[in-house]
Amino acid sequence: MRKTDVRTIKTKLKLKKHFILLLKDKPFETISISELTKLCKLNRNTFYLHYKTLDDLYVNLKNEVFLLFLKPLETLDLDDTAYNPHSLISLYSSLLQDEITSQFLFNTQHSNTLIHELTNKLSTYIFNEYKKIIYSQDNKYLVNILFILYGFFYTHKELSSSKKIDNSIIQERISILLNKGLFKTYKNTLYR
Repeated sequence: MRKTDVRTIKTKLKLKKHFILLLKDKPFETISISELTKLCKLNRNTFYLHYKTLDDLYVNLKNEVFLLFLKPLETLDLDDTAYNPHSLISLYSSLLQDEITSQFLFNTQHSNTLIHELTNKLSTYIFNEYKKIIYSQDNKYLVNILFILYGFFYTHKELSSSKKIDNSIIQERISILLNKGLFKTYKNTLYR
């Protein structure tokens, strides 16, 4: 396995953070490499050592963030998750504690598109897993998990854009909803 230079990691992180700052205020199409490197106090050539274009940086960043949410689904038992969404919610809430992930998903002009794309990827993965048992079990499991995921991401986006609430408060509120009324209602629908 090839070691990655600490400077490379720091430079890429700096580029990503400043790129997200620019995306917060400007449409992607209006951002230039010169503007990004100037903000980062880096040479343009340094950018080209790591990325070919801004599209390359954007796609790379998006893939990294999406993988954070898709990878854990490989180890979760979706049947258990259908009955107990807490594991998925707490896992995803902890992933959103990461500043880059949270800022990229919720505080850029592309947030709605990114969240929509991410939830589509998650639902495709979940649907493909459930296709194996689609005839032996009810589709309500699939619907319930997707309802929770879509609600989780869009609620998170709305609350984080208010800038008055941090991730830990959002996680606490969602957990209370699941523990109290919402989860009881949700659980009852599983047994109908």
